[in-house]
Amino acid sequence: MEEDYAPPPPCSDDEDGAELQNRRRALTDPVSQLHEFILINDAVHIESITLRRAWKSIVDNPAYQSLRVKRFFGFCSAVYLGAKATVFDHCLGTYHVARKILSSLKLKQKWLIDDVDEYCIEIAALFAHSGRAPYFKAFSKLWGSDYDPKRMAVRMFTHVMENYVKDKLDMFLSPRDVLFIKELLNPPEMKFGTGDTWLMHGRPKEKAFLYEIVVNTDSGLDARFLDYITRSCTTANYGINFNMNTLGRIVNTVLVVTDGSKPTLVYSAAVLRNIQDMFQSSVQMDREVVRHKKVIAFEITLEKALNLAESYNCPGTNNRVPLFRIHEDINAFIRLGDDIISNV
Repeated sequence: MEEDYAPPPPCSDDEDGAELQNRRRALTDPVSQLHEFILINDAVHIESITLRRAWKSIVDNPAYQSLRVKRFFGFCSAVYLGAKATVFDHCLGTYHVARKILSSLKLKQKWLIDDVDEYCIEIAALFAHSGRAPYFKAFSKLWGSDYDPKRMAVRMFTHVMENYVKDKLDMFLSPRDVLFIKELLNPPEMKFGTGDTWLMHGRPKEKAFLYEIVVNTDSGLDARFLDYITRSCTTANYGINFNMNTLGRIVNTVLVVTDGSKPTLVYSAAVLRNIQDMFQSSVQMDREVVRHKKVIAFEITLEKALNLAESYNCPGTNNRVPLFRIHEDINAFIRLGDDIISNV
């Protein structure tokens, strides 16, 4: 004789309400959000970009979203139709590659990197290109030496943090961590002084290698460049001897070794040819894509227009800011986009 099946008693309204509250609390708790990820499909990287839910507020604000209206290569898309990747795309890509480098290091040398180090590097990677102006070459000439994209990236990070995410980041980042992020975005050429004196303040010299992950001022081989060459050549449909599999091989061989008293990142000799091809491809792409004669013609025309548009003002923090001083006002810089062509 078959036993009668007795379904479990239904949950009470109180139990349903408690479960729902727990779920909502998990979604809004900043600490739990550090261990939850949002998947972002990307046109270049094979796997999805995994963005920590805690960083969602960093990305979802007007200042950061303004990066969507700034094409990375400006007029190149007029010649190479696919070269329409934005500064926003390159920032997310840099974040993705930085996470891959961190994962590779933690797999082999986990004791060298703690969780807060990882958080700081990820946040810095999200802002790695944020200081890049639209039509970069034209505005670099207009603003001269007063404008530096790395310094502007630090200002972008400071603006977003103070105006949108300060309360959340203060829960797990100390003032020293914030300083570390700024140093990652704009590191000096020399991090050691006379007698191997360590000049940085965000982290001790035992963690000097961390300063080579996002912006590497020593070799130039960093997350920013790795995404740049991959994304730029892929979107422009420019054939090179470098693809996502090659990127994975390079990242998977990274190690930290101590050169004297200076911990530094090194890569296996097995990928030396791949790295050489990558830098050679970058030079070739700069010559044939970025410096294409039609692109240069567009840039010269824009430079002349910008010099003639002295009367154009952009809304700034307090007043309207002249075109040649937009880089001095962070709010005016945020509002500056590709539509400047139609405005001047």
